[in-house]
Amino acid sequence: MSEQTGPRTTAPPPGWYPDPAGGGGTRWWDGTAWTDQVGQPAPGGQPGYGQPGYGATVPPGYAVPSEAPAAWPGGPPLAGVGARFLALLLDWLIMTGVALVVALVTGLVIALLLGTLGESVGGTIATIVGIAVYLGLIVAAFAYEILLEAGPYGQTIGKAVAGVRVVRADTGGRLSVGQAAGRVLARSFLSGSIFALGYLWALFDDRRRTWHDLLADTVVITADPSTRPSARELLRTARAPRPPTA
Repeated sequence: MSEQTGPRTTAPPPGWYPDPAGGGGTRWWDGTAWTDQVGQPAPGGQPGYGQPGYGATVPPGYAVPSEAPAAWPGGPPLAGVGARFLALLLDWLIMTGVALVVALVTGLVIALLLGTLGESVGGTIATIVGIAVYLGLIVAAFAYEILLEAGPYGQTIGKAVAGVRVVRADTGGRLSVGQAAGRVLARSFLSGSIFALGYLWALFDDRRRTWHDLLADTVVITADPSTRPSARELLRTARAPRPPTA
């Protein structure tokens, strides 16, 4: 299967484009993000393009979805905060369910060890088994998110169901493993640590980025529903080889 790199492989050049916030005006795109510089529509309903000769014109056929700002000019709409929360909740439920099943099996194994080997030897082995399983669950939870977000789809199972995907903010392409790891760690230990301010930041950022998005240089976009992968496909391609770089 060929790698999916998103709706486009490079962000558009700096220029004046239709304002993703609506209103019929234009906004300056600096090549990586929307800025605060806005232009007013010209008389007759035609969009104005700011200072004469400054910036690029709007590509023919360009349109911004009215329900959400675009990730970049001509790009897909950014994922809504509600959809991102749903993805987070679904992934939490998946990992919690797996953890409960593993904990139940581990409890049965520990009970068997205590009954077979006695409290002295069995208790020691049971403690080691319990610690190993606990640490294994933590590693598995991080690996689940990191490998899938760095996979060709940029989606965990929860994100696939919610219809969102994580891409590089600069190119719209696939995350590296290091980038995905930094994003997941920043989300786990930073964004939710101070009254969830890192998550709430998405309500005010022009590209709906959280703190972990800013640190990892990522954005979350609405995924194409026609290419929604199954859970099996996501897990199968999590270790798909990355294409060679030029």
